[in-house]
Amino acid sequence: MYDNQVGSYKRIKEFKNESSASVSLVHTPNRPGRFILKIMKKNHPLSKQLINEAEKLITMDTPAIPSFYHIDIDKSTGWVETLQEYKEGSTLSSFMKDASSDELLQICRTLCKILHDLHCRDRPIVHRDLSPSNIIVYSPKEVSLIDFGISVFEEEDAFPIGTEGFAAPEQYVRSQGDVRTDLYGFGALLCYLNDKRLKNPEIHAWSKRLTSPIEARSVSLCEIEADLHRIQKKGGEGLWKSLFSFNKTKRIDS
Repeated sequence: MYDNQVGSYKRIKEFKNESSASVSLVHTPNRPGRFILKIMKKNHPLSKQLINEAEKLITMDTPAIPSFYHIDIDKSTGWVETLQEYKEGSTLSSFMKDASSDELLQICRTLCKILHDLHCRDRPIVHRDLSPSNIIVYSPKEVSLIDFGISVFEEEDAFPIGTEGFAAPEQYVRSQGDVRTDLYGFGALLCYLNDKRLKNPEIHAWSKRLTSPIEARSVSLCEIEADLHRIQKKGGEGLWKSLFSFNKTKRIDS
């Protein structure tokens, strides 16, 4: 019989149920809202990433990153348990199908601000996995960055891993955490959006610049965000000019 109770949590939905790992959507009488409960054997292939993510985020308090409320590593049983905030939204890869260019540029600007916050902390965090599936969109100005499983602190030893098409070259060799790795990931994301939807030569130029060798990625996220804002406004002005021209022609013809 299906058991809706998981310890002190009430299960709403089960996403995964294996002998060595389970992922459930739950709620608890102690906190309002819904949460993601992950329970995993410590010898599971993904347990190191789960522990790494929880330890990086457990003290972080920012709306753009889903909060971790609990991590428990039971040495006697070998089980790991984490509890994380759940917010319902769409992945960028899903959201972009019906999004306008203005909305996609706004999402990119919002993401710049999130990365800037991560990189400017006392111990800068390098996400290292800026793929569309790890960006959750609630609205163009409200975006979350998830899956910090392979993230590292700057200058922390980083193990070789990444998502094909979005990982920087330095991620495939043993290296140290470097915020410029996220600049590459952001450039790869711009390239993906430009190929699929934006078709903008200025965005193409940014993607080429940001996916250059690490020594050449000398640009600030504030500079990128400001230029994306300029491009966004330029697109909007072009639309209004087109509409004005159309209406003016229509009035003359009539």
